[in-house]
Amino acid sequence: MVRLVELKISDLKRELEERECDTAGKKAELQERLRQALIEEGEDRDIFIFTGAGDIALMLQNLSSKLENKLVENCANLEGKLLELHESTAKLEKKFLENTANLKKELEERNFGGQNSRSARQVCRFRRQYYRRTTAWTSVGKIK
Repeated sequence: MVRLVELKISDLKRELEERECDTAGKKAELQERLRQALIEEGEDRDIFIFTGAGDIALMLQNLSSKLENKLVENCANLEGKLLELHESTAKLEKKFLENTANLKKELEERNFGGQNSRSARQVCRFRRQYYRRTTAWTSVGKIK
């Protein structure tokens, strides 16, 4: 960022063109003309700071670099969370299969095959409820 007295002639002319002022003359004349234009706009000529094209390019480059770093950081965080979720899902799936096998074994031991269909339905209902609970807890991230 540049103050009025530090502007080059090309920058002074550009600022004057933006304000539709005459761009002919020496540097001191251009500075005075720009000071008058700033006063007419209600700007404080001593405080007003100009942003040159080089400054904007540097600011954009810095901002782009910061955004790229933040994006890389966020991607790494998301990959970590995705890996945790995958591991948690694998654990839950293993637990679910173990519980299903245990229930099946228990059903076979009690001989619920066709003799007592009501009890078999209760076991199946229990299995569905257990699965729903474990998947609900997984989506919240409580089980690891």
